[in-house]
Amino acid sequence: MVSEYIKKIRSSDEHTKRRWVIVSSGVVMIIIVVVWIIYISATLPRTSMNQGDQVFEKQEIVTETTKNTSIIGSMVKGIKITTNNIFASIFSVGNTFKNGLTHTLQYATKKKEVIIQKEEIKEIPFQPNDIEPLEPTLLP
Repeated sequence: MVSEYIKKIRSSDEHTKRRWVIVSSGVVMIIIVVVWIIYISATLPRTSMNQGDQVFEKQEIVTETTKNTSIIGSMVKGIKITTNNIFASIFSVGNTFKNGLTHTLQYATKKKEVIIQKEEIKEIPFQPNDIEPLEPTLLP
C-alpha cells in the first residue's frame, strides 16, 4: 500500500513532488528539533525547578555500591533514569506550550481599545500675509 502511494507520487507532476518534499522535510525537521530539545533538557542538570509553591533545588546524585550490580543492571538503571527524565521533559514542554497558548488566547480575545485625540495646537500655524491673487489660465 505504501509502495503504491510512493509510485503514485513519483508519477505525479513536479508541483506535487515539490509540495511533498517541502512538507515532509518540515515535519522531519520539527521532529528532530523537538527530540533534540527534549534530550538536551533531560541530560543537562537543572539548578532549580519551580512547581507551584514548592522549589526543588539541584538534583542530588545518589551513589550506590556496584559490587553486586552487573553491567546489564547498570544499563537498565541508566535507561530507567533517562526515560524518566525524558518523560518529565515532555511533560514540561507540554505545560510550557499550554501556558503559552493560554496567554496567546487571552491576549487575542482581550477587548482592544483605541483612543484618538485631537492634538492641541499651542502655536498658530504659518499663515502667509499679502498673497497676490492668481489669474486663471485657460488650458489649450
